[in-house]
This record gives sequence, C-alpha cells and structure tokens, in this order.
Amino acid sequence: MILPRFGRSRRPQKGLGQSVRSRLTALAAATSRRHPGAYLAGNTLLAILGYAYVMAFPMATVLALGALALGLLSGSLWTDWALTGALVAGAGVGALVSYGLFRLHPLPADGPSGGREEAPELWQLSEEVARQYASRLMPGGPAIDAICITPQAELALTATPRWGVPLLYTRTLRVGLPLLQTVAPHHFEALLARTIGQCSGRGDPVGAWLYRLRQLWSVYEQPEPVRPALARIALSAFFKWYAPLFRMVSTPAAREYEFRGDRYAFEFSSYEDAIDALCAQAVGTRFLEDKFWPAFARLSRAVPRPPRLPFAS
Repeated sequence: MILPRFGRSRRPQKGLGQSVRSRLTALAAATSRRHPGAYLAGNTLLAILGYAYVMAFPMATVLALGALALGLLSGSLWTDWALTGALVAGAGVGALVSYGLFRLHPLPADGPSGGREEAPELWQLSEEVARQYASRLMPGGPAIDAICITPQAELALTATPRWGVPLLYTRTLRVGLPLLQTVAPHHFEALLARTIGQCSGRGDPVGAWLYRLRQLWSVYEQPEPVRPALARIALSAFFKWYAPLFRMVSTPAAREYEFRGDRYAFEFSSYEDAIDALCAQAVGTRFLEDKFWPAFARLSRAVPRPPRLPFAS
C-alpha cells in the first residue's frame, strides 16, 4: 500500500535564517520588477556558478595531470618539489571528487514504477502530449524515460543527472496516486500538458532552464549515495548554502514560469477545462493535506487495522 509522507511538504528549510531568506527573496522580487534584464543576467550567472563548481574537479584533475606530464618531460619538476607536491595533491583530490561525482546516480523514486506493460494508457497519453510541445532542441518533445506512481498529490516531470556531472539526464514523470483519484480524466490531461510543457521550455528556454535547476541542485544538496567521503564533503560544503540561495534568488523567475505553465495547459485544453483542472488540483491537494490524511493518521494510531483503506473512496 502506498501511504503519503506526512508533513513532507511543510518541512522547514534549513541553512540561512528566516529573516535573511525573507530579505533576499524580497530583494530578488523587487529587482525582477524594476530591472528585469539585470535580474535575469544575475540569475543566469548564479546558475552558471553551480555548473562551474561541479565541473571544476574533473577539469582540475586533467590540468594537474597535464602539468605533471609536461614538467616531468621538461625536467623542471625534479628540482621544484613544492610545485610537484601541489600538483600531485591537486590531481589526487580532483580525481577522488570526480570519482565520487561519476558514482552519483539518480535518486530512487518514491513508489513503484509504471512500466509500459503496467500503464500503457498513461504512457500513450504522456507521449501524445509530449509531441504537442516539440521544439528545435526537442523535435519529438520532452523525452520521458520513466513513470513513477507516488503517494503525494503531485504531477511533475523531473530531470535527474545520470552521473554527478550534469550533462545527461533521466526524465521521470512523477504521478501521484491521490491526484489520479481526485481529478477527472480531461482535467488530468490539462495538468499533464502543463507539466510537460514546462519541461519543453517552448517560448522561454531560459526560464525553463532556471526552473529545472531549482530541482537539479537539490540532488547535490544531500548527496548521501556519493562515495568516497571526500566527494560527499566537497559537494555538501558548497551546495548546502548554494542550493538554498539559488532557490531564493530564482523564486520570482519560478513564479513567472508557473504562469507560463498555465498557458501551456490552455494550449492543449479549453480555457474552462484548464481552469477547472488547476482549481481541482489546488483544492484537492489542500483537502488531502489538511483534512483527509491527518484524520487517517489519527485513525491508524487508534485502530491498528482501520476498517477503511486510504484510497477506498
């Protein structure tokens, strides 16, 4: 049985203080309104910083090894032991962290996967919607590598790096079982179009990129599966503060891109169906989080084997 993780969506953020977070978010919102060009440029530079940090370790390894090879061939390193030690140490640290990066694989999904044999209609609908949002970068639309049924009332298309170096991605369509059971089929189609359209980035590729990075950097924020320990320490030391900072600064851009997601839903469905779908998702999610699941949790504590199953009605 799939049960939700109570309180997961309301877990308080850690890191910077609440007052600092509020001020940075307010400053970013004010800058985006008054100077949209400067805000977008600053947001882009901040996003590139994350890529630069991750790529610095394999690049440093290659450069250090190249410098060692040239120094050994020229004979200069035989007399300069300090430089030799620094190059060897840099190559060793870079190699260990790079090894850990390439051992970082996509995190396991919360729930069973829906293969093509188990959910053929869902796969067919997802691929049909994806073709509606084809672009130059994605001629066939956003590729969906896996479908996962989750216990949360969610619908998201996440892109997780296949390795620690963010070059190739695995796209997983996360479909919440509570959402499937609380919205009508044509409303689900509108919500699916909104989700896949956001991943396509058609009409706003920069906004889609910044929106996707909010989820991407969270993978590096808690890299438990990474080995060796040096790689885990190197990633955590940077992304523990960088990932929350990027989320705060990119909040205005993410809010604007959410409105573009609504337009993607309008393109696929009628205006009335899209509005009803968005309202149904918001109301249904709030009801499940605030009313249904807390009541079921109290019932499960009082009665070890409750007479009603959570998804019966």
